[in-house]
Amino acid sequence: MDSEPQELKANRPTSELARLQILVRHLLDVWPRVLQRREFLRKMAQSEALREAFVQTYAGHVFNAMHGALSGDLVRSIGAYILDRNSRSVSVARAITALRKPSVIAQLQVHVYGMVPRTQSENPATAAAIERLQNAEFTSIIVGLPAELREIQRTVIDAPMAKIVEEVRNKLIAHAAIEFDGKNWKVWTIGGTQLTYSQLDCYIDECTKAVDKLSHRVLRHAHSFGDQPEIDQRYADEYIEALVNGLTQQKQERERKRQENLRQTQELIASTSTEIFPKT
Repeated sequence: MDSEPQELKANRPTSELARLQILVRHLLDVWPRVLQRREFLRKMAQSEALREAFVQTYAGHVFNAMHGALSGDLVRSIGAYILDRNSRSVSVARAITALRKPSVIAQLQVHVYGMVPRTQSENPATAAAIERLQNAEFTSIIVGLPAELREIQRTVIDAPMAKIVEEVRNKLIAHAAIEFDGKNWKVWTIGGTQLTYSQLDCYIDECTKAVDKLSHRVLRHAHSFGDQPEIDQRYADEYIEALVNGLTQQKQERERKRQENLRQTQELIASTSTEIFPKT
């Protein structure tokens, strides 16, 4: 026997809207991590203390490898969460495709912007006024939605930076693509791609606006992206401070050992000189 109330069944979203809501919720979960990686890269590149700490240490190549890995991961994440058009992808591109379907818009009206069930004690006139307000809200959103989707398409999906990100991403994930060059095998590299961190930074800001807009329209949910930079900056500062302190201690320890070895060498030379040329 089916015990689910008919009222709950009526308010349950159908598969198209349910998939879209899951997609957008996942974007809200993962996008703050992308912003955090961006901030770590930015702070690492700007930190004079970190550069000075790496001077005369063997760990410079470790820093370069870590910086390269973070950069590659950032570009791959943008490609996956923003630009992927595969039907099973969780991306902004897939979300705006779904939002262009009249069937999804109809489900949004019923299940997201629909009338809240009226209580028995509620005044009919009040309920009617609330319903008019809700209908007006939904109408204003639907009227403006096509323009919002076109703007996301222009600034994010079809932007010149999107093509560059896709090119870099494809090369990064094509780890099995090896070119044969005479007697030498060489890995397919990103050489020649024109991409700067400043360009990537501006593009990520546009992507963040798109994710935020989708969360408002599909979930009626406001995420505090405005607070994200301060949080990420604090984490990045703490990370860089720990790196600098560790490298400084490493330098001090190496210098201490060098001085100790020098002292022992000098003592050995002095002792040997005394044995060979004893004092008279």
